[in-house]
Amino acid sequence: MKSEDAEEGKLPAAFDKLSSTDFQVLLTVQALRPTELYRAMKQFAKKTLDLPHLSPSSASLQRLFAAETSSCEPILIIISPGTDPSQELAEAADKHAYREVAMGQGQLENALVEITKAAKSGGWVCLKNLHLVTHWLPVLEKHINSVVQPHSKAEAQGADVDQWPHPDFRLWLTTEPHSNFPSTLLQSCLKVAYEAPPGLRNNMKRTYESWNAEYVAKGNSVTRSTALASLAWFHAVLQERRCFIPQGWTKFYEFTLVDIRAAADILNRLFPPTTSKTPASAPWSSIRGLLCNAIYGGRMDNPFDVKVLESFLNQIFCEDTLNQRQLGPLRLPSSVNIKDYVTAIDALSDVDKPRDLGLPANIGKTAQHIASANVLGQLRMLQRIVGSSNQNDRSLWLRELGPALALWKKLNHSGCLLPNKNGNLYEILMKLGERSLRDAKESPVLSFLHREMTSALSLIATVHHNLGSISKFLRGTCVLTQEMDAVIHSILRGETPTSWLKAWSTGPEDYSSFLRILIAKTQAMEKWLIRAESSTQFLSTEVNYNLADLFNPSVFLNVVRQQTARHLGVAIDQLQLVSNWPRAHRGLGSHLGNQALTISDLHLEGAVLENGKLDDCHAASPTVGALPDIQIAWKSVAMAEPFGLDETVELPVYFDFTRSSLVTQLRVPCLPGSQLKWMQNGTAILLKPF
Repeated sequence: MKSEDAEEGKLPAAFDKLSSTDFQVLLTVQALRPTELYRAMKQFAKKTLDLPHLSPSSASLQRLFAAETSSCEPILIIISPGTDPSQELAEAADKHAYREVAMGQGQLENALVEITKAAKSGGWVCLKNLHLVTHWLPVLEKHINSVVQPHSKAEAQGADVDQWPHPDFRLWLTTEPHSNFPSTLLQSCLKVAYEAPPGLRNNMKRTYESWNAEYVAKGNSVTRSTALASLAWFHAVLQERRCFIPQGWTKFYEFTLVDIRAAADILNRLFPPTTSKTPASAPWSSIRGLLCNAIYGGRMDNPFDVKVLESFLNQIFCEDTLNQRQLGPLRLPSSVNIKDYVTAIDALSDVDKPRDLGLPANIGKTAQHIASANVLGQLRMLQRIVGSSNQNDRSLWLRELGPALALWKKLNHSGCLLPNKNGNLYEILMKLGERSLRDAKESPVLSFLHREMTSALSLIATVHHNLGSISKFLRGTCVLTQEMDAVIHSILRGETPTSWLKAWSTGPEDYSSFLRILIAKTQAMEKWLIRAESSTQFLSTEVNYNLADLFNPSVFLNVVRQQTARHLGVAIDQLQLVSNWPRAHRGLGSHLGNQALTISDLHLEGAVLENGKLDDCHAASPTVGALPDIQIAWKSVAMAEPFGLDETVELPVYFDFTRSSLVTQLRVPCLPGSQLKWMQNGTAILLKPF
């Protein structure tokens, strides 16, 4: 189980006697070492396809031009956000006349004129950012066909091409991926993926290539040059952390060249020219505020991503950077000479260490797990493709829908959650509703449980009705309705029907996962209801609560807050969530009161909990670790905390590893002064590990 052979897609020697196939080896790794599945899949693909490498070798645009391009085939360069091949294209053009047209308002006709001119004279034309003008691309496609078609026909007939279009003519197109890009234009082009080399060193080199010596030395200020280097490092860290979503960032943020140009312009305005090369003080507070609020932070919608951003701003743009001349592994020169900074950047390693990005040592394992989950999802999508010619084939429907109907029947073998078969459950719900009306202090939590279970049973009834109608239709005992047709085609694509997601918007998009989790949560909720109906006080530290059982755990915590406010006779906004961790908070347990809860089955990502405090992960540490049971309660903000804020860090609590649903936040014990590290590590608590 701990052998490193799993990373190479191999099994221990003891398995050799089983004569397993390569695919069986892959399945075994998936079952026993899921964090190594992605590497095992790569090894399997390389061996099956008999390829030395899965990734194609990189090639310069100059080599591409010489080996694969022609005058009658446009070259479409598919770029990722923040990359720009313009400089490399201009260098590759060399002796050829080269013109660029940035697509936008007023440039559409000019682009067609430039193509015609270049086709006649033998120049190169680059139309940039076609994804901004997808509505106009059919016009462009028609014009391209009129330019290159005469040449193509003449070549096919073996005739003289008469230099039209000119043999040296090349049409380069750049675009970011876009769903509305015409497929016919895509098929007629030579397609090239253009990606910037990864890593902090390459990222900073690209930034300094966009600055010249005069720009870096402007004002003869070492402080300004240091601030520019700090900006380049800061921008590189933000971009490279996107390779580790959702732990580096919870989502992909488009930090682009536009951002760093705007940030550099701010630095220009804040640093006046000087005749002294001695570092002067800098307006760090203004720089941090403008970069956070005006440029980088405005697009962030997760408060903990904003905290990570602020932590890097405070760490990088400060007086310590100016005095110590060190940013991670980068040694900053006391100079205004661009060559000195480029030399310092060249000294960086090709491979970034996790700590250079502020990430834990085991982030590689987390990235492998996320990558394998994405590949498995894409493989499932390939299985779901249904040709348009047989979308209404009843025999196909019978074959493809059978597993869904069988799954639902298996999940509901007892039938206790189905309509007209859950009398005991409805009796409990009625008692709970009556008790909620009688007892004002208990009503918020009991009312929540009542609504939660009622909604779940209503959704189960809808699903059961839909699948039952489909089963009758396949047996020929009822006619097809529009509602049934929509559900059928969603299931054929492997997707959760829209009508089901309307009732549970955060449910899985895969229908089989949706059905399994729906039943599992409802069965767990049934136990919560029985406990609530049989006890005089539902909230208690004597019973363990798993928040992952609930459809809306964040709503439940707010309901507990409301109930606690009624019990204490205070306003809701006067309460804060307090947690009691084993072997950590001194004397906290005695202050929790009778509205406290014991929460179980929590998981920690980005750190480990040792001796009641957060500690660093090692490279071999599991991606997610189990946490001990903790107690939580809503307490008055006026009450003195039995621990200082410097002894804890506020961590987000997400529903699962995707971090798409923020439940709450909890303060967790840590060493004084280590809060910055845990924020940058992306440390978080999860209700479900996977």
